[in-house]
Amino acid sequence: MHVVYNTAEKCALLKSAFGHVHRSADGLNVACICPKCKLEGKQKVKLAVRLDNGCYHCWVCGIKGRSIASLIRRYKRDLFAEACRFFPVPKIVVEDVQKQEIAVELPSKFSLLAENLDTRLPGPKSVIEYAYSRGLSVSDMWRYKLGFSTVSTFDRRLIIPSFDAAGHLNYYTTRDVTDRMFPRYKNAPGRKQAIIYNELDIDWTSELLLVEGPFDVFKCQMNSTCMFGSSLDKQFLLFNKIVENGTPIILGLDQDATANSQKIAKLLYSFDIDVKIMSVDGYKDVGQMPCDVVQQRVSTAKIWSPESRIVSRISQIGSSTHSGLV
Repeated sequence: MHVVYNTAEKCALLKSAFGHVHRSADGLNVACICPKCKLEGKQKVKLAVRLDNGCYHCWVCGIKGRSIASLIRRYKRDLFAEACRFFPVPKIVVEDVQKQEIAVELPSKFSLLAENLDTRLPGPKSVIEYAYSRGLSVSDMWRYKLGFSTVSTFDRRLIIPSFDAAGHLNYYTTRDVTDRMFPRYKNAPGRKQAIIYNELDIDWTSELLLVEGPFDVFKCQMNSTCMFGSSLDKQFLLFNKIVENGTPIILGLDQDATANSQKIAKLLYSFDIDVKIMSVDGYKDVGQMPCDVVQQRVSTAKIWSPESRIVSRISQIGSSTHSGLV
């Protein structure tokens, strides 16, 4: 049964969310302080909201949408559930992405690193030494179920498994520890777009840090996962889960993936997902950062908006111009 709430209840919610409500003479529209403008130091009462359907539009910054509940989720997340009672939330349509259908098995003769720290076998020993060289502790080896195989095709490769929400193996990738093999990474069969790395460890209700690869995740002592690359779009199961849960995102892509960060942020923002971008200045990627630096960069990550993309493009043009003059 659909419950109709009166305008007074709706206005009370909007006042809690935005701090001010001014009703029009016809009673159909109200004007509020725009939360986006407020972040920029402007206290303009120019956010127009229709009380019957929740459509909104700020006459100063131009943000608009079909449901004020979506804007409340972005700026006053604790009031989102209540907002959904008052205002319709348009169903977000994303691609129908199927989960991994291929049965995945770990390479034969797989063994855990943490159970073989005293091994004298040259191959496994070199894998363990490599793990230590990348800053991984024994605790990390247990947590991420890192391993090796004595099969020749996986010799001197660190094996990194991934597990779905139910704890079942859904993927693995392996990394050459000698830096002399090709390809450097050898993956399980199947499409990476159809799996979510270690979904078992993800809290979809909390801010999620997205990085490129597992070695980046290893430095993130927080809610995080990787994309197995620098791309994310509507063809990815990961993207669908983020949109389905309204999970706020922090992007921590490599130094050379600025354009991809902007593209992903723009797409997520268009689906009403809160997005921040953390700085990796001074490092090639998150995997090179000490854990405390990662946490500091996450705490200072900047909120993304369409204006951020313009500023980023101008900065890139400026950098290219200066480098050309050197």
